[in-house]
Amino acid sequence: MLSLDFAKCISEPCIFFKKDIIVAVYVDDFLVSGIEEEVLKFKEIIGKIIKLKDLGPVRSFISIQFDRPSKNVITINQSQYIKSILNEYNMSESKGISCPLQVGAHFEVKGEGEIFDRELYQKAIGSLLYNSTCTRPDIANAVCKLSQCNQRSTVRNWRGVQNVLKYLKKTIGYRLTYKKNGVFSCYSDSDWASDKNDAKSITGYVFNFGNGAVIWKSRKQKCVASSSTHAEYIALYESMCEFLWLQSLLRELSEEYLIYGREIVYCDNQGSIAIAENETITERSKHFVVKYNFVRECINNRMIKVEYIPSSENLADLFTKSLSGPKTEMFAKAIGLL
Repeated sequence: MLSLDFAKCISEPCIFFKKDIIVAVYVDDFLVSGIEEEVLKFKEIIGKIIKLKDLGPVRSFISIQFDRPSKNVITINQSQYIKSILNEYNMSESKGISCPLQVGAHFEVKGEGEIFDRELYQKAIGSLLYNSTCTRPDIANAVCKLSQCNQRSTVRNWRGVQNVLKYLKKTIGYRLTYKKNGVFSCYSDSDWASDKNDAKSITGYVFNFGNGAVIWKSRKQKCVASSSTHAEYIALYESMCEFLWLQSLLRELSEEYLIYGREIVYCDNQGSIAIAENETITERSKHFVVKYNFVRECINNRMIKVEYIPSSENLADLFTKSLSGPKTEMFAKAIGLL
């Protein structure tokens, strides 16, 4: 690719680009985007170098289906992939449910209950993890919780996996939908000391771009937060790190993809916002000085502005805890799952 005068993306080494064309490479597969003239020229040149099979407009790529219902809309889904894992784990005839896990669901990492086949459990988690990473952000928190039981799975934990599969069966038609506009939004949240095994908190964040989620995360924090404000600040720090990576990626690809202005990160904890906007290190913030200074620097450099949003409107809530069916559906639609 470099010999063809493409630049290698620093932020994502599997992406190559030059004016009016972007090429994503996965092993020996290419995904090409750009103006038609440049795409045709690239296919002609690369076809002389390697044996090439042109599959035309993208319909499927790494188990992700693509559709373009109109000129300014593109959708991605994994309905075929979901069907295959439902069949593999004998859940294709199960009755669908409205949320991945019950509200307040908790799983014992050291599982004292009846032991379940660990290899089968880990394989199922791997399948769900791929699905949640690619096209189904609505199951990210459930997979985060269940994956912590990989080393000692129990029958109770396996029932949790089955619940996620039942939810996928009910919502198999969900598609992540993106529209042609530059609207960008970021939501950050945490669930303080929610893990009953070690009292650690959960970080959750989601970035919407073009009316759909482009980046999302649900993961357990590495240290025990001393307060809900501390946990929220850690989540804010982690979401800002991810934002800077995204901004760097978009700036590399093209000026057309620049995120303009001072982007807003929405947070539902006023204590962490107050710390972020206060120049003084206080009793509450002195024990997380590095993260404090990083967030402050982002704000002072006018890269990011942190604003309060009520918990009922914080889309990142979907990534920190199990929600009821109606709330799950509401937030799923808000991040582009239609």
